[in-house]
Amino acid sequence: TTEIREKELTAQKWFKQAHKYWLSKEFDKAIRYATEAIRLKPDFAKAYNRRGAARDDVGDSIGAIKDYTEAIRLKPDFADAYYNRGITRDDVGDFIGAIKDYTEAISLKPGYALAYRNRAIARDSKKDYDGAIVDYQKSINLGDKEPNVPRRIQELRKKLK
Repeated sequence: TTEIREKELTAQKWFKQAHKYWLSKEFDKAIRYATEAIRLKPDFAKAYNRRGAARDDVGDSIGAIKDYTEAIRLKPDFADAYYNRGITRDDVGDFIGAIKDYTEAISLKPGYALAYRNRAIARDSKKDYDGAIVDYQKSINLGDKEPNVPRRIQELRKKLK
């Protein structure tokens, strides 16, 4: 119906503004605008993902994980939501959960260099140095330009000797 279409268009406007606020690091505004987009369109996975990122940025890890989980429930092939939830899980010390999320992001988006790098960091935290080296190397092969990665590979290889 026309009313549903108008709500979707309005939700999209709120979402775009939430994204702009997030980019400019005005996270509280980003949360408010994403929340309004979700109110207008409750199945708006991208808005949940954006609100999750903003919540993570203000230190609300629990709220962020809930939002990412809802985004994934709504859109099970949403690689970025898995990736973002992995970052938050990593930040709170849930390395196993983070590794699972990065692995799912990679399975959905095989060229996801950042997911490989972040999975390497989580594996490194779990002292899975072999796995970390493999993932760091894969991230480089996929174009990751992070200057610390080659040095970290060397450090891990020394630990394995």
